[in-house]
Amino acid sequence: MVRLLWDPALVDRVYAGAPVPGLDAEGRAHLTRVDRRAWGTDPYRRARTLQALIEEYPCSVAEIGAAGTDAFFGDAAFHGAIAERGSLADAFGGWLAPRAGPTVAIERALAGLRRAPPAQVPAGRIRRGAVIPLEVPLGTLTRWEHVAGALGPDPLARLLAGWRPAPPPANFPTSEHLLVQLVDGHGTVAGGSDGIHAILVKAARPEPREVLRRVAVRLGASRADADVILDDLLADGLLVSAPSHAAPLPGPR
Repeated sequence: MVRLLWDPALVDRVYAGAPVPGLDAEGRAHLTRVDRRAWGTDPYRRARTLQALIEEYPCSVAEIGAAGTDAFFGDAAFHGAIAERGSLADAFGGWLAPRAGPTVAIERALAGLRRAPPAQVPAGRIRRGAVIPLEVPLGTLTRWEHVAGALGPDPLARLLAGWRPAPPPANFPTSEHLLVQLVDGHGTVAGGSDGIHAILVKAARPEPREVLRRVAVRLGASRADADVILDDLLADGLLVSAPSHAAPLPGPR
């Protein structure tokens, strides 16, 4: 029913008796008892949803043009997100990725951070905070910053006017590490070292300090330097630990 509210082509298939994966005869009969005009009583539902998605992915949408993004609502990525009760923002990012290039990874990470619950950390463990480490083709951050700057203070208006950047240069055969972070509700993106990237990747789940220390040592730091690195990351909020008075989190039931 939810999918029908956004996809008039699906409405046509259901009422025409065409095959729809996951829909049996009983389900079709249930849906078609409704006057089909009911599925279109809010003609701007799709446009409002698309606007919200474009506002989260302005630089990525610029790469393919806003006009092509409406096709998302007829794609398996959209229907899968609805069926699995997933995030439409993440599904849109996944749909954009093969079409718009590596800058999607930055905006997809920001969208994920905006929706992430506060990190829970058991006593004695450390995990990364509101940050996502990325490994992307070299030049991705420069491209993203260039497009964001060109879009200006009202990216939606510029995109709807049809603006698109010049094609990007060919990617270098090397990569760069980026740290996508949410600070006081605002997204920031900066370059990161190989060592910091490795530590944050390992800290995707709560780990003992010793495990993260070993990552730093394996990359060339002394144990003393590794502790300094971990303390700095904790001070900057890139890593988080449980308060000293925190009790262990309950196990699964």
